[in-house]
Amino acid sequence: MNLPNALSTFRIILAPFAYTAGFTGHATAFITLYVLGCISDILDGYFARKWKQHSKLGSALDTIADVLFYPSALSIFVLVPDIPLLIWYIIFAEIALMILALLVSWKKNKLTMDHRLSGKATATITFICIITFVLYNYVFWLAYLLIIIFAWAIIDKIQVCLK
Repeated sequence: MNLPNALSTFRIILAPFAYTAGFTGHATAFITLYVLGCISDILDGYFARKWKQHSKLGSALDTIADVLFYPSALSIFVLVPDIPLLIWYIIFAEIALMILALLVSWKKNKLTMDHRLSGKATATITFICIITFVLYNYVFWLAYLLIIIFAWAIIDKIQVCLK
């Protein structure tokens, strides 16, 4: 198994531990696992491109890892219970958008999602928000930045789906 596929597999294995840490209120463990998972997501794509190790298996593993790992962000509502309802909607909408992207990909007979700039920007801002919200108990301006970036991702994803 090459390194990019091992990193995606690591994220798949990490997912239940991140859920458990988050939903049982272990903030430090959740932050550590969430950061590790996000770093592994960045590195698997980086090394696959750098070492030209693209494969259908690798793309499928990355997609499966994303779908299993990133919803662990929902545990933020256990760790920081006073987050405004709007942030709930954004995170649920992000997960719904990920599922929509997966369904569109599946309809095109592939088990991978397109990784576009808008999606990467949304993932980056969401990562920063999750960590900041847990550490500092909600940062107002970050929520608005997340809304703007997420709106861009929705428009972008709709354009891709209409093609």
